[in-house]
Amino acid sequence: MNYFRLIVMFPLFEELNFRYFLYLETKMLSISVIAFIILSTLSFFLTHLLYQGISAYIKLLFSFGQAVLLVLSNSIILVILVHIIFNILVFLDRLSVKREW
Repeated sequence: MNYFRLIVMFPLFEELNFRYFLYLETKMLSISVIAFIILSTLSFFLTHLLYQGISAYIKLLFSFGQAVLLVLSNSIILVILVHIIFNILVFLDRLSVKREW
C-alpha cells in the first residue's frame, strides 16, 4: 500500500493541487500563462525542498516541464500519467541501487 501511495496517489494529488487547480484559478483571475508556470513550478519545488533538501533541485526542471505540458496539452490526465511514470522510474532506480549493495 505504501508503494501505491508513492507511485500513484501522491502524483494524483500533487498534480491536481500544483497544476490543475492552480491553472484554473489563474485562468479565472486572468493571470498570464507565464505567471502560472512560475507559480506552479515554485510551489511544487518549495514543498519538495522542505522534506527533500538539496536533492529537490531536480524537481525544478520536472515541475517546469509538467506545467508546460499542462498548458500545451490542456490534459491533467496526461500530466498525472507522466508524473506516475516518473515515480515508477525513480522507484525502480532506487530498487536497483539497493540490490547492488
